[in-house]
Amino acid sequence: MLLQLSDFEDIAEFRVLRDGSFATLGLITIPQPAMLVFLEEERFLKRVRALDGLGAVITTPALAKRLDGPYALAQSSNSRRSFFDLHNHLALETEFYWRSHPSEIHPTAEIHPRAWINPTDVRIGRHCRIDANAIVHARVELGRDVIVHSGAVLGTAGLQRMVVDGTVVDLAHAGGVRIEDNVQVLCNAVIAAAVFRQSTTIGAGTRIGNLAYLSHNVQVKERCQIGHGAVISGNSFLGNDVTIGPGSTLTDGIHVGDGAHVTAGATVVRDVESGQRVSSGFAVEHRRYLRFLSTMR
Repeated sequence: MLLQLSDFEDIAEFRVLRDGSFATLGLITIPQPAMLVFLEEERFLKRVRALDGLGAVITTPALAKRLDGPYALAQSSNSRRSFFDLHNHLALETEFYWRSHPSEIHPTAEIHPRAWINPTDVRIGRHCRIDANAIVHARVELGRDVIVHSGAVLGTAGLQRMVVDGTVVDLAHAGGVRIEDNVQVLCNAVIAAAVFRQSTTIGAGTRIGNLAYLSHNVQVKERCQIGHGAVISGNSFLGNDVTIGPGSTLTDGIHVGDGAHVTAGATVVRDVESGQRVSSGFAVEHRRYLRFLSTMR
């Protein structure tokens, strides 16, 4: 679905300088075709200019003068607020992101009587099991042989907000959750939906521990193990065969390569290379950390 930027001037309080169409909204750090983005700081100007297939930009009057690409362009006194208002309008009041359909549950799936499945926009595949008090929200898709243990929550909102003139504005989560075959989500784990036209994705064979939290648009490949109480913040990526130790935290947008290991309790603030093992309060290469500890004796 393509929308025309000029149709939303009043709703999002911007002025169109160059009209055109867009297919989705998103952040410049995660490019999508024909995407609408906002730009409020000069330090991101080069990144916007480098985006291929950009649909539209909402920016400040000063930065608008420096954007002359083939995309639609609008200016706003608060480009972030205009972006939030436009997204929330499309997510909450239109079918731009998602067209509703009755939920589909395969007859071989086992759903506990005390589990709650949203009556629309859920797909549950063959031989899945949803235990007592688990909650499956709209826009969640389960492959086959998925087990969702008691108290787990799939497809809820994450935390994405801004403060404008003392008012807190939350960004609606309009995306979904896709869980592939043979995944287990243990008790009281929470997996948030993506924000835009994307899905938080859990790859085949992955195990997610009790009380773990995976935020919006996290991408987890196959056969990963996410320990009890771990927190994976928004837009992070885990390759195949990654281990995330219990109680560890990954900040926004972290990339963890194939076969890497984040030990228990580590706080990861930078990317982890394939096969690397990282440790400590702020995660560093494991052997460096051990050498550092040896100097303290």
